[in-house]
Amino acid sequence: MTTTDLPTTTTALRKLAQELGLKGMGSANKATLLPAITAELERRAAAEAVIEKAGKAPKLCAICGKRRPTSKNGKDFRDQCDPCHVEAGWENTHSDGGHADILAVEEEQRTDVQRKEIDGCWVCFPELNRAKRDPRPGQARAGQVVVAKGNKAEVFKAAAEAAEYRVDIETNDANRTVATATCRDGSWIQLVWNGAAYDYPNSSAKVNGKERKVRNLAEALRLLM
Repeated sequence: MTTTDLPTTTTALRKLAQELGLKGMGSANKATLLPAITAELERRAAAEAVIEKAGKAPKLCAICGKRRPTSKNGKDFRDQCDPCHVEAGWENTHSDGGHADILAVEEEQRTDVQRKEIDGCWVCFPELNRAKRDPRPGQARAGQVVVAKGNKAEVFKAAAEAAEYRVDIETNDANRTVATATCRDGSWIQLVWNGAAYDYPNSSAKVNGKERKVRNLAEALRLLM
């Protein structure tokens, strides 16, 4: 009930006051009843709003519905938690890299290139898949490996040049950075960032004669090894 829905007669107002638990209103007149009832209704509405806000569930990942989403992977993926975003990247890498065909080969018969290709894959090795684990609130970051701090394009450049690649980095006025590494054997890796956000759809490589997507900087560094 809102204040605009209040009864108009004194008798009805006294009855409502009684229902609301207001004391001493049995013989009150309309001038006393109206402000008292209005104040009580407003108090109850405010209390209900607080309860509703406190009980409202936080926004959760659009994929798993378990963890909080993060914006660190770029605005196109900000409705996803980091493990689900990484899992999607590995699913693309698994498909693009032909991992299923490699797994069909007996482990002792796989080449070093094949072993390197599937190394760390969440699809090939489900025990590594953080997206399938239940979230642990308040998990500490101690012991986690941070691939790069600061300018990731420069980190990639240093690693690529150490692997005898030639590297060019271009940044335009829209803060879009493209780092392209090329090798004399025809291999190349191109990574793209829009500001601080990694652009997975436009990051790719050709290594060992095979073209593929590169899901993040960590995978690019692995390809350089």
